Amino acid sequence: MRDSIRFPSVILVLMALTGCDAGTALAPASDKAATDLAVNEPGLTEPARAEPAATADEVETQILDEQGFGAPMIAARAQIPGDWRTQGGVTWDRRPECVANHQRLHWLAVSSDNQQALELMPGLTWQVQGTDIQMNPCPPLAIRSTQEFLQVIAGQRYPGARVLSYRDRPELAPPSRQAENGARVSGAAGELLIAYRSGAAEVHELLTTSVMISELQGNVLVSSPIVYAYRVAGGNPDPAFVDRFINSMKADPQWLAQTQQVSSELIAQVAERQRRGIAVWHANQMARINANGAADRAQIRAQTNREVAQIYSNTWNNSQATDGRIQRRTLESIGGYNTYADPANGGVVRESIEQDRVLRTQDGNYISTNDPYLNPAGSQELQRVP
Repeated sequence: MRDSIRFPSVILVLMALTGCDAGTALAPASDKAATDLAVNEPGLTEPARAEPAATADEVETQILDEQGFGAPMIAARAQIPGDWRTQGGVTWDRRPECVANHQRLHWLAVSSDNQQALELMPGLTWQVQGTDIQMNPCPPLAIRSTQEFLQVIAGQRYPGARVLSYRDRPELAPPSRQAENGARVSGAAGELLIAYRSGAAEVHELLTTSVMISELQGNVLVSSPIVYAYRVAGGNPDPAFVDRFINSMKADPQWLAQTQQVSSELIAQVAERQRRGIAVWHANQMARINANGAADRAQIRAQTNREVAQIYSNTWNNSQATDGRIQRRTLESIGGYNTYADPANGGVVRESIEQDRVLRTQDGNYISTNDPYLNPAGSQELQRVP
């Protein structure tokens, strides 16, 4: 196979580093004029079976980039039948973080009898759902194969379309390799044949694409640079026509160099924004940790101050209590009495030191005695204040 089919190679160079907007639509063209089927044009009633496109003389056509670099540039050249007309080209959407998805290819070639059309549509770069990582801005999608990707496109473009067949096209797949960043890169390709009604016509459309799959540390990133849509009214599209077109397609070196330079700069800008975002997040986290630490330290200091104050208070109270006991003992010694606590009225009773016991009788009087067995009915022995 000729290397000239790699018009989308500029996107594939970026696929390991890029991200994309989660809102990117899989249905390709937003320009209705560029996406309407040729068979939808007025005057078509009962289309005849299309003649093979290879019977017409082929000429070189140019695919233009009208807006990417300030002035129109030739993005690529390819061979199409000489009597076909073309429209569209390369457009750009710089808003997504995914640099690979900035390039939006909307190009259409239509046969002179309006029975055939070949459309080039933008592909997509996405993370396989379940392997996605937060720092990669590619949208996570539950699409794991070329067949699933083409079926999603068919379903969005033509709701109700019938899938007639699918086959893998390994000969169109990018080669497997080991990327500089350590990613394992492999390729796949396939074509999906669908059928649907367009007015009075039964249209068969062949959707063809290749994908590059990059796997690194569990993350799986898939990039489809271009989707080729070849449709025929009242007949079957010939896969060989699509193959000839792909093989004839060559990127313009000047445009490719411009694209690679600008894309590299945009990738660096995305990386710098992510770096600044991480730095801001880290600074905020550290500020929060420091603020929480300061609050915790203030709380510890306050608790320590309370405990020290309590120690001083307890020491003072104990000192006062000790002083009070010493003074009381001194007075008891001078007066020749002991002090007893009376729980009945919360007061104290003073009795001579010559008596060992003090009893409060049932009628509220007090008895002092040395008799250890004296215990009148209803009486209560008082305890000496220490």
